[in-house]
Amino acid sequence: MTEALSAISVPTLAGQLAAAVAARAPVPPLTQLRAAARALRLLGVLTCMLRGAAAANCLCLMDLLKEVTGAEAGVLLDQEFQGLSRSLGRAA
Repeated sequence: MTEALSAISVPTLAGQLAAAVAARAPVPPLTQLRAAARALRLLGVLTCMLRGAAAANCLCLMDLLKEVTGAEAGVLLDQEFQGLSRSLGRAA
């Protein structure tokens, strides 16, 4: 997985995050890569939101909406926020 991300020039931190997501599920590499890409899109959307960027200017959101409906994106983002909140709570 890490080699595939390096081959397409994914930055180190993004590659580490994608590899961590992909390592969680025992699935074929292509499926892992798609799951990692979705996770990175979700992180990108969260970053846009935290920076106060307009939704129309968030390229990660535009990419995510090509893959899922708006309602599905809302559910995915809600789950991601809950996971982030839990992680931040543990770190404090």
